[in-house]
Amino acid sequence: MPVRPALVVALIAAVAGAQAPAQAAAAPCPAVALLYEHADAAGERLPPDVAYVLAAVRMARGKAAAPKAQASLHVDDACTCVAAAATDPEQLAAFVAACDELPGSDDELALAIAAAALQADDERHFVPGGAHAAAARASLWPATPAPADAAALAALTPSSLRNLAAIARRTAATGNRAVGAALMTALAARQRLDLSAAAAPAGPAAGAGDELASEPHPRVDQPFVALACAVPADLDRAALAVALAIARERAAVLWPLRGSELRARTPYIGWSWLHDERVVTFHRRGFAPIAVRPGERSADAAAERDATAAEIRALLAVLQRPFTAGELGTARDRAAAELGLRLDPDAADPATAALALRQQMVRHRHGIDDSALARVDAAAATAALQRLLAAPRRWHALMPTPSPAKGWRPR
Repeated sequence: MPVRPALVVALIAAVAGAQAPAQAAAAPCPAVALLYEHADAAGERLPPDVAYVLAAVRMARGKAAAPKAQASLHVDDACTCVAAAATDPEQLAAFVAACDELPGSDDELALAIAAAALQADDERHFVPGGAHAAAARASLWPATPAPADAAALAALTPSSLRNLAAIARRTAATGNRAVGAALMTALAARQRLDLSAAAAPAGPAAGAGDELASEPHPRVDQPFVALACAVPADLDRAALAVALAIARERAAVLWPLRGSELRARTPYIGWSWLHDERVVTFHRRGFAPIAVRPGERSADAAAERDATAAEIRALLAVLQRPFTAGELGTARDRAAAELGLRLDPDAADPATAALALRQQMVRHRHGIDDSALARVDAAAATAALQRLLAAPRRWHALMPTPSPAKGWRPR
């Protein structure tokens, strides 16, 4: 049975709105957020995987100094944001001080490097979505700093990481309204806003059009097909966010789930405004293979790949229909929820306060606000999606290892 996001959102809202005993409002939990730009004064950016190593060390040191604090981490191409919340403001002061004590000991840095290298190896060679993302990025945005591969990360040394951490970069800090005046003063003093952020990258490469590039993948049993579309630099991101929320709803109606799409990091439509992603990817997983008896008619992996690609083309045809006012209302709500606009940074729960303040700071960094979503109408959302579909694109397929004992039912 297809899973409809709008139905799920409605059910959650109904449960949340059920009658509950009246309770006094709890006091907000103090929370802080620290943002680190990846660009230096010359505009050179850290590769995001290297920035993640530094972020992991900050988090580990902060949690060691403030074990009762709830921490939250965000890393994208442009910035890192570390947030923490604790009922005891002294815990937050200790967390901030520990984050500023980078780069840490040799053991801490070596452990963070090893963990990041293992994660990068999984992302590129184990998770289908990671392999699709790497191929799309290399084809469509070759001028942007690419994530370091596992070998490059493993080659880092504690001293080289210290040198990277010592380079002056723009930093910002904030706290919610429950943070005391002394800590707010300390946060303001540690900011470095005199350095400018990196300029936006140049436009995307030409892409490969409708040519379907295939590569073997040892971890898949069926074809995984993806269509990646470059996001134009001047495209209205609010209109795109609303358009893709509607597109995901239509995809959920058209396509049934076939298994572990989310575990494979191949959602029907992958894109995050909060991570300032420059590629929108349409994913479809092929059917699982069947055991083939001698003499039985079956299709091969290439035929299944082509049939799966045809499903993506069928979705694109469905997305040519203009959006309606009915679709628009729920789409705005889903986009706002995805961006954390419904979370309260002054929440009483530490985990919620840390997450909400972190997302608030990242939204400010990327120019995201609720009013922009509210201004999007059906015509603007339709135009944004059509412009995306006309942008440079790349088809990519991951293919299973051939086996004479397995095949696919002809479609």
